[in-house]
Amino acid sequence: MGLTVYGDMISQPSRSVFLFCKVTGVPYTEKPIAIFKGEHKGEDYLKINPFGQVPSIKDDDFVLTECFSIMKYLADKHKVADHWYPAELKARAKVNEYLDWHHTGLRKGGMDICREQFLKPLLFGMPTDEEKLVKDYDNFDKILGVVEKTFLGDGDFLCGDEITIADICAISEFTEIFWFQRPGTDILANHPKLAAWKDRVAKLLNPAYDEVHQDLVKFAESKNCSVFEFVLSPLHHPPLTMGLTVYAHGVSQPSRTVNIFCKVNKLDYTDTSIDLMTGEHKKEPYLKINPAGQVPAIVDDDFCLAECGTILKYIAQKFKVADHWYPTGDLVAQARVNEYIDWQHTGLRKAGCDIFIGTVFTPMSTGKPIDEEKLAKDYETFDKTLGVMEMMFLKDKQFLCADKISIADIMAISELTQVLSIQRHDVLAKHPKLAAWKDRVVKELNPCYDEVNKVLMGFVASIKK
Repeated sequence: MGLTVYGDMISQPSRSVFLFCKVTGVPYTEKPIAIFKGEHKGEDYLKINPFGQVPSIKDDDFVLTECFSIMKYLADKHKVADHWYPAELKARAKVNEYLDWHHTGLRKGGMDICREQFLKPLLFGMPTDEEKLVKDYDNFDKILGVVEKTFLGDGDFLCGDEITIADICAISEFTEIFWFQRPGTDILANHPKLAAWKDRVAKLLNPAYDEVHQDLVKFAESKNCSVFEFVLSPLHHPPLTMGLTVYAHGVSQPSRTVNIFCKVNKLDYTDTSIDLMTGEHKKEPYLKINPAGQVPAIVDDDFCLAECGTILKYIAQKFKVADHWYPTGDLVAQARVNEYIDWQHTGLRKAGCDIFIGTVFTPMSTGKPIDEEKLAKDYETFDKTLGVMEMMFLKDKQFLCADKISIADIMAISELTQVLSIQRHDVLAKHPKLAAWKDRVVKELNPCYDEVNKVLMGFVASIKK
């Protein structure tokens, strides 16, 4: 018994967990899972993690997936030095903010290059699309600029004056890029502050940093290719008002999530609409609140915060709502909520957005007809995603993470509602447990659920005309 960490040192998230355990002295047993041998899809490992992804942990009889959820759980359970994952609410929220942004920022930018430059030739025998790769590099350079300006700023570390788990996750992604970049390329040439940050973090983490990256270095030296990932987000900006203000738009799933949560819990807040359709989210006044130009964001007195999941956790703790929304007294229960939220970025949210974009936004913005072949595939992917939700998260419970509703359920119902509003067929027909869950959640959240979704339903009605 005890803690077992399952991972592959070629995997950035795996290295993050191993590195964290080593530098903090958390005792664990390493269980290698060789990705290139397909062990992550083997029957034995799928019993640990049905997603077939690394890393995972088994802590006595408690199994947990998703890198960030794992690190947060271990930091709290083993009471490591506070700077790694601060207990102070606002400091912790800033770490959560970076980690939530990381999924679609640094990691996404790096993986675009990885797939084109490395995975396509190695796994599929297809030549690299050089024109696309140049664009991917250009995009990655912009992402690095965001990391440098928005998160690092003039500080020593990404989220403050001391190192946190955010720095470990970022350096693991960044190191992948550094070792796989093409000869003659210096991805940090335009980013001297990030270059200094990289050296500073590596020095603090050594000798564990070098030890954990040995396999990656050997692998990189045997290849002439490239892999990576990076991140973007909004932070420290002066407030425009006092008290809690939520900046949101009713067509945005994450925006509706925050508004529903505030209304259900009867919080005193100001709802400020940011009109996505007129580009208000990309204009100077709002960019002072959220430089990423995304919704939702909040200003709580003099504290700015973005990223839906992070906002919900912060509000739940700041305003001391009922504990079932985001359990604070039960580490395992909280980890389960974190696990779902971390999964949703690349699970339900991505699959649902693909359908909504293909059905609504692409035809609206380009004037081109719907790509029916792609849309059919998107619906198939969404069906599989719903199956994962039913099997992995809901199971035989009343709600996704327990028998009481949590912020995970609000986030999920908002994403699902987006697809239900424009679905061509009953997406829940094959998923009776999810259909019952949907009705249960809506009943718990009403009348707030119906009120908040009026803008979405009006928008959908207008485009159908």
